[in-house]
Amino acid sequence: MGDLHGVLLLSGVMACLLALGHLKRSCGIARLLQAADPHVEPAFSPLPCVSVLAPCRGVDHAFEAYARALLSQDYPCYEVLFLVESTADPAWEVLSCIVAATPGASASLLAVGAAQGCSQKIHNLRTGLAHVDAETTVLAFVDSDAQVHAQWLQALVRPLDTLTIGATSGFRWYVPCRGSLASSLRSAWNAATLGLMVHRRFGFAWGGSSAIRRELFDKLGIGEMWSRGLSDDLLLTRAVRRAGLGVSFVAAGLVPTCEPCTWPQLLDWTNRQVTIGRIYVPHSWGVSLLVHLSTIALGLLVLLALTTGQWLAGGLLVSHGLLHGLGSLVVCRAAMRRLAMSGFAVQQRAWAQALWGPAVTLLALVNIVVSLTRRTITWRGITYTMLSPQHTVVHRGRGAPVPRSHPA
Repeated sequence: MGDLHGVLLLSGVMACLLALGHLKRSCGIARLLQAADPHVEPAFSPLPCVSVLAPCRGVDHAFEAYARALLSQDYPCYEVLFLVESTADPAWEVLSCIVAATPGASASLLAVGAAQGCSQKIHNLRTGLAHVDAETTVLAFVDSDAQVHAQWLQALVRPLDTLTIGATSGFRWYVPCRGSLASSLRSAWNAATLGLMVHRRFGFAWGGSSAIRRELFDKLGIGEMWSRGLSDDLLLTRAVRRAGLGVSFVAAGLVPTCEPCTWPQLLDWTNRQVTIGRIYVPHSWGVSLLVHLSTIALGLLVLLALTTGQWLAGGLLVSHGLLHGLGSLVVCRAAMRRLAMSGFAVQQRAWAQALWGPAVTLLALVNIVVSLTRRTITWRGITYTMLSPQHTVVHRGRGAPVPRSHPA
């Protein structure tokens, strides 16, 4: 019994220390999110010309607001290329009307055809690259289910003045729908990745809100790397990292996504994200597995401590979950303030983020188990098999109809 007491007490102390470290990191993320943009002052050189590549498939929630916001950026020299598979896509009609109603904007709407050996998103992007303006110095990328503010493009572009930065990136913040537990859990599950985004080694350029110098993009051969791939952002990140350059997280690049989510959609989306991660970033996938297994092990130790009357050890072990929850709450409140600074009034119960911790762990473990058994995913109505990071097989069946609306 003495040995058990010592093991549980030592485990409790270690768990408490680890949780304090996590809370410290969460406070650091919160400070980063709420800090003033360090690149808001005018640069020594004029802002470069930018081409914003906006791949679309179907009509997302608040799609019209997304398109109009892209066409009204506070930026002196930029163009937007809306890229859809065909004129039969429901997005074509909506975008045609918006572009026609905004004659002062530099915008193009292109039908790029169906993808063959890569994801449809990558095919859209690669085709769009052939149409960017000759004066373009920076390429920016945005997802069609994200909402951007007027300063979004400036925020992503200005840090690229630093030559040690290969790419800049924001991230998505899922805003829960009122009364939907599935969308609330999705927000908490996704928010856990923010800690990865700000990490100097493991952060990546999220394709829904990112930018890179055109010269560097061409030099690294990213367009060619994309030719047989599925994940545009993870391939871009790999190229930038191999070149010895950094990916800079831009707090003002945090973008909200507000859309309904059912339990089946939540499971499908999380399974897809983790399956892609296993193929493209196996080391991060492995670290995630260890972290979540450790959390489950701590939960079992809590039960053991409480059932054997080891109250001090049990209290220390319970503090691990409480401090993690507090960290999630701190990050959520900071994200809400950042979005408010960008003009988005987000109504979200921050305390819910703190309570979802155990469910996030259990869901992540389910995702990991599922990812071990498959390489095939369905993304926006098209099915893909990832044989390797740069070898994707496209299964279109009978034409892969485009849904009118869908989750990411």
